[in-house]
Amino acid sequence: MDGLKAIFSIVRYNFFDRETEDIVYQTLQNMKRLHRYNRWIFLKFQPFLGRRVLEIGSGIGNITKFLLDRDLVIATDVEPKYLTLLKNTFGKYKKFMVERLDLPGAEIERY
Repeated sequence: MDGLKAIFSIVRYNFFDRETEDIVYQTLQNMKRLHRYNRWIFLKFQPFLGRRVLEIGSGIGNITKFLLDRDLVIATDVEPKYLTLLKNTFGKYKKFMVERLDLPGAEIERY
């Protein structure tokens, strides 16, 4: 059911609701409510994750929240708005870092 809701949200905001200023942010917020779907995605990657994780394209942290038991998590994105949200949400954890990462330029900037 969560998967269908996710697909509906993506289709709705990409094709029918063009008046929304930041469509990506709105989509991420809608996806945030899909707890079982996000957990399912995480479970697909979990067998391949070590104790230290570099998450590329963390967005607003919909999957990041499942990584808090790790020894080190580095959450990255290019969007300053998302980096601020990540820092505000997860910055209290000692083993958590937020970094700006732009892969085309392969540059990492401390945020």
